[in-house]
Amino acid sequence: MKIHVQLQNMEKCTYTYPDKDFRICPSIQRDTKHWNNFYKHRVLIERTINLIKDTFVVEARKSRKTITTKVDVYFTGIAQLIGVLLAKALHKFKDIKSIKRLIA
Repeated sequence: MKIHVQLQNMEKCTYTYPDKDFRICPSIQRDTKHWNNFYKHRVLIERTINLIKDTFVVEARKSRKTITTKVDVYFTGIAQLIGVLLAKALHKFKDIKSIKRLIA
């Protein structure tokens, strides 16, 4: 069975097979200890990726070069590490996501 998926502006058409789409049909049975542990890590990873994309607007960047993207990701990581070190030095772990709040 195929699920028909159309992407933005009707440009492309792809087929996603249910056994290959792990968001809809996960290979791990839900409501088990293994599922809860897996889901907890997955949520943490997706939130971190979203935080990285939001920090330097990597999600809506205008350049398509691989080197530029790598540099953006490295700078984002460096900025986040500086924020963590600053929060640790100021003992303000609640404001770890916002450098503006740490400085103010």
